[in-house]
Amino acid sequence: MDLYKDLAFRTPDPTSPTPPASQQPTSTFGAGLFDFSFTHFITLKFISAIYAVNLVVIGLIGVVSLIALVSRGDGTDILAGLIVVPLLTLLWIIVVRLILEVIAVIFRIGENTTRIADAEEARTSEEARTSAVE
Repeated sequence: MDLYKDLAFRTPDPTSPTPPASQQPTSTFGAGLFDFSFTHFITLKFISAIYAVNLVVIGLIGVVSLIALVSRGDGTDILAGLIVVPLLTLLWIIVVRLILEVIAVIFRIGENTTRIADAEEARTSEEARTSAVE
């Protein structure tokens, strides 16, 4: 399909019109925060920070739970602390990672759909311009 050929990364032509707002990069994180048309998404810019904070919180909860169960001194609590807490901590990390990946994929789908629509619009307007000249 010719549509996907239009999506290839290339240097912009200086004589071409300004790209649509969805393709114009925001200069700063703050500019993205105050974009009331929601054409620029900031989620992908700080999703790794969200993941890091979640890892720290999950790790702290896991360590505190492990210490609390082991300090009780009961055999079943120590066993639970040494086996169950690490498994639950790992499971929680996996769930958080999957949720954040789904969020990232949804935002990337939106960005790519916008790029495809813009490329199709540019292609049809170019076809209209060339057919009008002929």
